[in-house]
Amino acid sequence: MKHAVQVEVLRELLQQLDEGVNADAGGVRAAPAETYTCPDLAKQEWARFFRETW
Repeated sequence: MKHAVQVEVLRELLQQLDEGVNADAGGVRAAPAETYTCPDLAKQEWARFFRETW
């Protein structure tokens, strides 16, 4: 991420803290526990995020 973008994001976050508000994604999302505990999914994620990219 470019430095200017980092600074802008941090300014926005600090402003939200000062105002006592936050960005809302529009609702709460639920994910089944298997999303975090499935060994097959973990292997797929490891391959996708760590082995197929540099």
